[in-house]
Amino acid sequence: MRSIVLACFVCVLTWPLAAPAAEAPDVWQKNGRVEWRTMGRLALPAKPLDVVQSPDGRRLYCLTEDQKVVVFSAGGANLGVISVPAGSRALSVAPTGESLFLADAEGKQLIALELSYVVDINTTGAPTLGPDKAPVEVVVFTDFECPHCSKAAPLLEEIHKKNPKQVRVVFKNMPLKFHRFAEPAALAALAAHMQGKFWPMHDQLFGGGKLDLKRIEESAYKAGLDMDRFSRDWKEQGVRQRLAQDLHDAQEAGVNSTPTLMVNGRTVHKRSLEEIQRMIDEELATVKP
Repeated sequence: MRSIVLACFVCVLTWPLAAPAAEAPDVWQKNGRVEWRTMGRLALPAKPLDVVQSPDGRRLYCLTEDQKVVVFSAGGANLGVISVPAGSRALSVAPTGESLFLADAEGKQLIALELSYVVDINTTGAPTLGPDKAPVEVVVFTDFECPHCSKAAPLLEEIHKKNPKQVRVVFKNMPLKFHRFAEPAALAALAAHMQGKFWPMHDQLFGGGKLDLKRIEESAYKAGLDMDRFSRDWKEQGVRQRLAQDLHDAQEAGVNSTPTLMVNGRTVHKRSLEEIQRMIDEELATVKP
């Protein structure tokens, strides 16, 4: 006799919301070969017209009849509301939520919106410049073998010089797999951090010339490191764990390229001193005296 397997599909949204008493979230219902339960309810500003979830499961988007798109996190938190053109009747979302597509029935057009999200970044133990309690945090995810990263590196120093008391610059490693020496360089920089000399090592690694193991060791020497200790720390498991944490934090923040700069969790789309300073000033304007 064949055994019959009843498959139960659970919504990936882990809403921490209480359902009505008659539909308690721990009570499953069944009809035919389908089982379900109410996970929770989300309040909307108006009647919903369409709803989609990003393929990565991180966000939910609901189009309402008052021409708004309400964005929710996977946990049910309201992330914000986007005003959209009149006539929008349906929507679709790109794989990671970076683009939203709206079907405008009245205007007979498809509207594409580029989206960016404010994210929380774990910066515990990372190399920093500036006061720990600065109101603005500029985080950079970078790769020591990336030519664009080397060009962006001087921006960090300029930002620090212009905002010595208001900004904390934070460095996060994100070595790309197709850069052969990016990971050894990242580990070396973290080993230098253990001696309190991350930034001298940072400057040496970005100082020019082709990156290889010999140049990494030369950079450590020029940065004034204790070379015996450096040789040990470079291969130490704790350093590898620190790098793994950086990579995890990059993934959680949705970072997929280098260099990526963020100002209080907001992605910098134009890497110029003027644009970064503009964003810093915007953040400072929200700080209470």
